[in-house]
Amino acid sequence: MNRSRARFELVTAGHHFLLHIWPFRPTTSFEALRTFVMSVQQIGISAADLDAVLLRCLAVLNNHVATVPTAVDRYLMNSRSPEDCLGRFQECVEELLRYYGVGDGAVQEAIHLIRQRYSDSACTPRGIATRLGIRLETLDVKFKRHAGMTVSERIRRTRLDAAAVLLATTDKAVKEVWVQVGYNNHSNFDHDFKRRFQSTPRGYRRSTIRPAAQEILGERRHAAARTAQVENASANNGRVLIVDDDESTRTTLATWLRLQGHSVSLASSGTEGLVAIQHFSPDALLVDYHLGDMDGLQFLRSARQQGGRASAALFTADWELFERSSEAVDVHALIASKLCDLDQVNDLVIYLRGQPTEP
Repeated sequence: MNRSRARFELVTAGHHFLLHIWPFRPTTSFEALRTFVMSVQQIGISAADLDAVLLRCLAVLNNHVATVPTAVDRYLMNSRSPEDCLGRFQECVEELLRYYGVGDGAVQEAIHLIRQRYSDSACTPRGIATRLGIRLETLDVKFKRHAGMTVSERIRRTRLDAAAVLLATTDKAVKEVWVQVGYNNHSNFDHDFKRRFQSTPRGYRRSTIRPAAQEILGERRHAAARTAQVENASANNGRVLIVDDDESTRTTLATWLRLQGHSVSLASSGTEGLVAIQHFSPDALLVDYHLGDMDGLQFLRSARQQGGRASAALFTADWELFERSSEAVDVHALIASKLCDLDQVNDLVIYLRGQPTEP
């Protein structure tokens, strides 16, 4: 398999992974990760290309779990060798799923209590179990099964992650930090922190870029406001035409965009898409580059010739297409990578709808 084809298959696998892993769900998300890892193992791809795609996937997931250190940080800090990047990626995603994709009700309640009470040094595994009216031994078994760790380990990690945030974003002294997150003495905190982040607390602070860390946390704080803005923009019932020969992509995107308030029409080929433009009159086009009967640029040239004025994005898994950006400009289209999640697709559609139609 040549490098271009291998890259295309890798990005396509990453595209399907991102479409199906979020929102995090106990079974579906783990299955999406398993399928992605198995697909990548069958692709003959260089470590450098694989590393680039895996980092992009983790960056997309960071949008939903804004923490410091990020999933990308954890991936990079645990680097052992270029050849082991898929294993590191799997570990990072599994950790996210253990934190955010828990399906057991008792474990969910326990996690909620830990998030509320971790800063209290009196927050203990047995205290959490007592609040839930369940034996600690039983709760630990559930935690190991659904979260991959014990209650004690979850409390420790929650405290350490909170400490990392404070170190990265404030001037609080290290002692203030370990007291604020619920530790009783500095030696335990220093030992646990170094084991978690492969760095001392002071070394970790020196390695962070404070404005970047603050921006990540600001993104999390303002997520609700941003969601409300997107929902308001989506309420205008925009008309979106998706032209893609991948049935999974068409179905998943259509379902999501309809939930966001858009009217959606689908076409599995360029020929079908040209007919749909005449009958559906879309105001936004999402067009795959590989359509079987023609490529996306040819489709848009034909669409413009027959009077189609909708704003368009070439939604692609092809790295090489970005080298043809001038041709995309000629047909009044932008190029968007398929390495994105459903929320980003909705944002893209809203952006396209806000652009002036072509004369």
